[in-house]
Amino acid sequence: MTAAQVAAIKVQDKTCIPPGTYAVTSYYSNKNGRNVPLVNDVTGFADIEIHQGNYPTDTDGCLLLGQNQGVDYVGPSDNIVNQFYALFFAALQNGEDVTITYQ
Repeated sequence: MTAAQVAAIKVQDKTCIPPGTYAVTSYYSNKNGRNVPLVNDVTGFADIEIHQGNYPTDTDGCLLLGQNQGVDYVGPSDNIVNQFYALFFAALQNGEDVTITYQ
């Protein structure tokens, strides 16, 4: 989608990330106090992190990971995030490019 298309339909705190494949890099998050994966170059969006959380109040639109999902819930996220971070940061250390696809 173009920036104009995203702007025409975007509703703050309600609009999903447009479908596509995006590069993911490491980024120091002041909010989380550590390096986290950052989804890059999403038209109309900024600072999309992948971090721990279980409820909508735990995110401003970032991706939360978990094993189960329910109404306004994903989790438990602690173990899944730790497993994902281990794989993600190992891939970066090995010089691999990391991407994520939103559908």
